[in-house]
Amino acid sequence: MSRFAPTTATSNRSGLFRRTYEATLGTRERQAQRYVAPYLASLDDQAAREHGFGRASTGVMRSRAVDAAL
Repeated sequence: MSRFAPTTATSNRSGLFRRTYEATLGTRERQAQRYVAPYLASLDDQAAREHGFGRASTGVMRSRAVDAAL
């Protein structure tokens, strides 16, 4: 057995840069959702369906738009 055998990390924890990146990404996603929600909520049901949103998702969009306005 070689005394220079590579060691393997046993930690499942992500590094500092990865955690910072994930936190930033999550923040920007929420910001984008808040920005887009009022526009999507203003669409009528037919236009929403044309863009791939169903009745259930338009209700969610409208409630998010109200939350974003507060």
